[in-house]
Amino acid sequence: MYINEKEDILSKTPEELEEYLTPLPSIDEVVVLARENDNKELTITALVYPNEELFAGKTKEEILG
Repeated sequence: MYINEKEDILSKTPEELEEYLTPLPSIDEVVVLARENDNKELTITALVYPNEELFAGKTKEEILG
């Protein structure tokens, strides 16, 4: 799956977003949740755990490029 536009992201389910993010080498684990707030608006929240081995010993500048 390829996500190019903000509209693409907004049209995806939490499961589809997890499928997109999980194979990325910089991510070790990801959980995407859809929650309804007090105003009955849907909020998407992603808990992203980085691949610590990939970033070990690197500076912020090296990571962000």
